[in-house]
Amino acid sequence: MADNQGMRLTNAGAEMLARVMNGEKLIFTRGAFGDAIKDGQIVEPTTDEIAKLTALINERLSLPLINITPTGAYAEVEMRVQNAEVEASFMVSEVGLFAKMDGEETEQLYGYYSAGLKGDWMPQKQSAIAKDYIYTVIICIGNADNVTALINRSD
Repeated sequence: MADNQGMRLTNAGAEMLARVMNGEKLIFTRGAFGDAIKDGQIVEPTTDEIAKLTALINERLSLPLINITPTGAYAEVEMRVQNAEVEASFMVSEVGLFAKMDGEETEQLYGYYSAGLKGDWMPQKQSAIAKDYIYTVIICIGNADNVTALINRSD
């Protein structure tokens, strides 16, 4: 995907990051791809609008996490992408990273990336093109000792 701004923290992500800096534990739960279509149009949110997001504009595919590599104040989070469950092809115009605080049930949108009209095509499962790859995002985590991920090792 073309990188026009990089992954940004949402307000919920910034609040979780502040809690990590105060010693609480953050758990990344999953990633997601969406087409960012609302009312028939692709939405390209501004930085201020991204901060206020609580979900993808139009989530199309939930992605299991397969690895996390903390590096100082940042982490590389790897997601498994497969089109085996994609009923209808779509342009991946948005990527989300979800997380929750240790001891809490509800996940929240931690980070968001908008590719706008420069996204990649995700073919449907009946397509002759099989998609199976690792998608990596780099995100601010603050204190690496207090960050983990729910890793899905199943294929």
